[in-house]
Amino acid sequence: MKRVLGQRIEEETSSLLKSKKNNGIKKFIAFIMFTIETVRLLIFNKNKRRAVFFTFLMSLLSLALLISLTGGCAFTMAKPKLELSMAQAAFMAAKQAKANTLAPNLYRKAEVYFMKAKSAYKRKYFAKAKQYAILSKQFSERAEFVSIRQSTMN
Repeated sequence: MKRVLGQRIEEETSSLLKSKKNNGIKKFIAFIMFTIETVRLLIFNKNKRRAVFFTFLMSLLSLALLISLTGGCAFTMAKPKLELSMAQAAFMAAKQAKANTLAPNLYRKAEVYFMKAKSAYKRKYFAKAKQYAILSKQFSERAEFVSIRQSTMN
């Protein structure tokens, strides 16, 4: 029994690692189900009723774990397209008002936050991208205001 189980574990693991068409979630599910089956065979070899209950219980627990891991991240957060567009428009307005020479500190902060927002958006960290876009918009608007005020005073 142990030899057959060892061969089966080795075959399943090698086929799981070699498969290129499965994505990460499918591989994770296959690994969890294989682990449950292995534990079931080792522990509940003689009592089939307990083995079926154990398999059902572990399947439910692994499904709950998978849903909690994937459900709370990127699927619930909307893409901050509006915030990025507003930040880009504010940044371009600050650039047209020559804020890079008249209010360089505020302009640099706006530029840094805008680059961080774009980078976070590309990496699908939408919450961070939204925060950085809002900060970029605020600093861009301040830089534009200060540069316009300084240019009218001179």
